[in-house]
Amino acid sequence: MNARDFEKKNSEEKVTPQNLLKASKPKTSAWDKLSELSLDTFSGRVKFLFIFVLIGLGTILIGDLLKFIPLRGTGIAFQIMGWLLIAVGFLGPLFKFLDEHS
Repeated sequence: MNARDFEKKNSEEKVTPQNLLKASKPKTSAWDKLSELSLDTFSGRVKFLFIFVLIGLGTILIGDLLKFIPLRGTGIAFQIMGWLLIAVGFLGPLFKFLDEHS
């Protein structure tokens, strides 16, 4: 390889600033995404159920972890709260469906 080949190789591989800039998406917070949940469509009901079940399972897991340390009462409270969140996830779309068809 001689000097001319090296110069050609470097000029072809240069990165221009236009290639680096990307259009950025507007960022939305988790609270905005949760507040946008609607129970009007079937997919909205499934999202509502899925999100509340995941939050409930996470809360139950935290309750299990808290029971290993001397916060046994707090762990039980977190588990109860997790089961209530899962129940809301199932009962919310059900009550919305019953309200629409009554």
